[in-house]
Amino acid sequence: MRVKIKIAYNGQKFYGSQFQNGLRTVEGELNSIVNILGINNRVVMGGRTDRGVHATGQVLHLDVPQYWNGKRLLTPLRKLVSNDISIISIDEVNSEFHARYSAKSRSYRYIFTTSSPNPFQKDFISFIQTKELDFSKIEEAISIFKGLHNFKNFRKEGSNNKSDIREMFEVKAYKWNKLYLLKFKANGFLRSQIRMMVAGLIKVGTGKMDKNQLYQQLKSDEVYIRELAPPNGLYLTSINY
Repeated sequence: MRVKIKIAYNGQKFYGSQFQNGLRTVEGELNSIVNILGINNRVVMGGRTDRGVHATGQVLHLDVPQYWNGKRLLTPLRKLVSNDISIISIDEVNSEFHARYSAKSRSYRYIFTTSSPNPFQKDFISFIQTKELDFSKIEEAISIFKGLHNFKNFRKEGSNNKSDIREMFEVKAYKWNKLYLLKFKANGFLRSQIRMMVAGLIKVGTGKMDKNQLYQQLKSDEVYIRELAPPNGLYLTSINY
């Protein structure tokens, strides 16, 4: 029997979502827990997050013995996971469902502020130290990413992908109180793609780059930025099937 599990986690406490030998990861911790319950199969994550990146709507699937129906598995999982992971829901699905390959889109949100650093929020919001931010420039520039593009210049070096082409369904920049939020929804993302796009957008907003340079990096071989925005402001918010 296959179950679909939705989770949230504090990415600052993990070396990413994907298993790495000798390091604390979300996948590694979950596999250890299901082994305790006598389930020998490994979890399959719907999306990969880098070290320090959070999730409020990560999805995974797991093949379990018939005994562990969704309702029966929920309580022991919640008891065994650390406080850095939350088990939101468990649902039975058909055997063809795949947490990664069945996904039609993934959504991320990036949160940052130019306010003074706050020790109670530093793990969950990126504090950008600048007095020169023109957010209207970011609101205008973010639109260049919408649509079907080759994002080869917006991925971390060393990535191994069959294709760098991705379709961005939705991009949005908006402000809430003293927080700036950037939303991205696409059929998939390359490694560190969002963090590099965000770093470019912030440079546009602070006058260190212009919109045309960002566009040229997207549409040509010109590269103006390889920096990554800090991971603590990034959230995987949902995976849609």
